[in-house]
Amino acid sequence: MTTYEDALGNISEFEMFTKQPDKEVYLGLSCTDMSPFPTLKIVLLGDNIISTLSKNYIEVNYKITTKTPTNIVPLVASLKSTYKNKSFSNEIRLELDRAKIKNMSEIQNLYSKLLNDLKQGSAIIINLSSQEFDLDKQQYKLSLEGFKQLLTPYEAICR
Repeated sequence: MTTYEDALGNISEFEMFTKQPDKEVYLGLSCTDMSPFPTLKIVLLGDNIISTLSKNYIEVNYKITTKTPTNIVPLVASLKSTYKNKSFSNEIRLELDRAKIKNMSEIQNLYSKLLNDLKQGSAIIINLSSQEFDLDKQQYKLSLEGFKQLLTPYEAICR
């Protein structure tokens, strides 16, 4: 976890990542006081990249392992492929599927629910697929252990 301070010394932004064991697959969450919504992303490096081209829409299905079942907040993803230092990386941004959402307060409530679900979870399994660019189902399982302890002190920045 990394925190960033504003000119007055107050923490105004943070980012934190969890890593899939033995792979260069990361799940990151970042929030800034300049945005009303958190950013949730998967970063793929090395042999784990899934595309050398950026893609606008990827289907997302996920499950958060919790003690009590929870309703899933619908997500969609976009993929940004970057070539740097003779290798590609992929950043897959996960965000609310806003197709049926009517107003800003509903968006904020759903992001709040997603953050609470992540805090209560012990792991997240994310499945990505796309018929548009022939992406076979990709599955990533990442630990959420310690997520609650890291997020709680800075959660107000995410709203």
